[in-house]
Amino acid sequence: RKAMQHDHSWVLGVLPRELEPIVRLRNAGAHSETTSASALEGVRRKILGLGGEGLLAQVVLVGLRGR
Repeated sequence: RKAMQHDHSWVLGVLPRELEPIVRLRNAGAHSETTSASALEGVRRKILGLGGEGLLAQVVLVGLRGR
């Protein structure tokens, strides 16, 4: 099966925007900056889907549909 057209636009459009906060935190951490637990909480909630569908679940669904 092919991935749905929506998946293509999501991967190229929405996903990079969703990953941006994670990238910023990762880059700061890689350069010895300390990130507080409270700053990480929002990103953690978004990735895991606490309070809504998580980024992890969305990536897995797109991958499964693309098989």
